[in-house]
Amino acid sequence: MIAAREAGAACIIVTGRGKDRARLEMARQLGAHYTIDVDEEPDVSDAVYDITRGRMADAVINVTSHFPGAMQQAVEIAKIRGTVVMAGSAVAPTSGFQSDLLFRKEVAIKGVRGRMGRDIEKSIALIESNRYPLHLLSTHKYPLEKAEEALKAVGGEGPDDVVHVSVVNS
Repeated sequence: MIAAREAGAACIIVTGRGKDRARLEMARQLGAHYTIDVDEEPDVSDAVYDITRGRMADAVINVTSHFPGAMQQAVEIAKIRGTVVMAGSAVAPTSGFQSDLLFRKEVAIKGVRGRMGRDIEKSIALIESNRYPLHLLSTHKYPLEKAEEALKAVGGEGPDDVVHVSVVNS
């Protein structure tokens, strides 16, 4: 989200589920122009169409974990000749994936894994700039002896308002 802002994105739309309310609110605090709760608005494509007045998304960055329809949804909301970036542990497309949409829209799909040294340097400089309230991202702190509980919390088995956790040696 912040990378999109730094890249000059004019309209940033973040999607999430109802259980991600804290993350959607955090996205708004960090500069998302729109957030879509996919549990309340099941047709994300229509919502993006309305928000963008039919232009759709220049780039879709998918960091969704374990959602089988993620690739289909990403291609649907990308504009013609748009780009879809698949990052994180996104699930492979299901058998219902409409691959003809790739050809009709001429969508470029990129996979991302890891970071380059220059990207890490940019990230550190951005953190040091204090332009964003990044401290808000760490919503919960756990002592080292509760590291397993912290991992479960960030994986969705903890409080509903978890965005990111910190494990500290007390």
